[in-house]
Amino acid sequence: MNNETGVIRQNSFMKEQIGVELLVHDNFVMVKAVEIPEKVGSIYVPDQYKKDQRRSYHIGLVLGFGDAAFDPETFGPRSKTLTNIKIGDWVYYSSYEREQISIGDYSIYMMRDSRIYMTIPESELPILIPELYQKKDEQPT
Repeated sequence: MNNETGVIRQNSFMKEQIGVELLVHDNFVMVKAVEIPEKVGSIYVPDQYKKDQRRSYHIGLVLGFGDAAFDPETFGPRSKTLTNIKIGDWVYYSSYEREQISIGDYSIYMMRDSRIYMTIPESELPILIPELYQKKDEQPT
């Protein structure tokens, strides 16, 4: 990611997603957390439900990462697959050792690359986060 094309890709994707361009350093990863919508159809989702659900998901969209993130030489032999993570991937991340940043209405987390546990195919998101894909007038369970 240390080449100019990678930085431009990171910044344009970040600008599209959260409205700002920031440069992530070292082995840090910036992830936009999944958040439960205010309303599902015409039903308002209770605040406590949203808070409980967001805490349990730990799923987010990779917005950017530093030059040293997912570097096979520093990442070590524990996983070759995590070195393939790219901007725009959906990931499952740790609930520990992360820093929350609020940018606009978004919850953004900064964490070290070792706190990313797996990538999630976008096609699996409706199964993992049904609240984001519920039909109108369907109440959350």
